[in-house]
Amino acid sequence: MLLAAAALVLAGCDSGGGSQSSDGRQQLTVPALPLTDSAALYLARDRGLFAKEGLDVHIEPVQQSIPALPALLKGQVDVIASANHVTYLQA
Repeated sequence: MLLAAAALVLAGCDSGGGSQSSDGRQQLTVPALPLTDSAALYLARDRGLFAKEGLDVHIEPVQQSIPALPALLKGQVDVIASANHVTYLQA
């Protein structure tokens, strides 16, 4: 699970998402539901796995994944941690 979360965030880096912090780390904002499905994302951040890879990950709690999709298109978030296929189809 940790690797899957890290892969999602790293994929956001490849697409040009995020910005650079003063210490040179890639800053990313990731919306995530407060559910066990997002636990790997929180664990990876808390254990410093993102920092080891030069990433400064800010997790933005959301109550539904639907509002995260327009935020991604507007550049307000860099990567979506998880959503179901219905959410993507609705968007």
